[in-house]
Amino acid sequence: MVIEVPLEKKWKTMQDICRGFHFTWRKIVSEEFGPEKARKLILKFWEKTGEETGKLYLMKSKVDPEDVSTVAKAIVVSSLIMDEDAQIAEASKEKAIIRTIRCPWWEWFRKLGIAGEECKDGCDIWYESMLRVINPGFENLTTKASPLGDEFCEHVLTKRYSKRH
Repeated sequence: MVIEVPLEKKWKTMQDICRGFHFTWRKIVSEEFGPEKARKLILKFWEKTGEETGKLYLMKSKVDPEDVSTVAKAIVVSSLIMDEDAQIAEASKEKAIIRTIRCPWWEWFRKLGIAGEECKDGCDIWYESMLRVINPGFENLTTKASPLGDEFCEHVLTKRYSKRH
């Protein structure tokens, strides 16, 4: 018997499986090492993930390490692929505003009853470490965060100085 599964269903299911892996790992780390050590390890996970994402953006995307708008576009494209509802609200070479209207990561945090600060902190560390790889002169400022009660997350990316600085 041949069973056909539509590609979109496969993709959405795989995304949930990957998030499920992360939250299972998170629970085990917390049980084994306690909440304080677990938090450090979880944030380290997001830092390393951000570094690897920055490397991938430079290799696989049309990211110009001197142009913030190209980084914003890469982030939104990958966010959309991961089933987030994200958009660029403003973009130039010096500044970009990214809004995530719906985030499945935050949905999992809520469903599992995990504090919103961890969701926001992990995302902030991901942004900061990803930007540091692309251009240490780029910075992220989170001006809104769903986990803290805002209707969406908003990240303002700015270019403080050139990579060659």
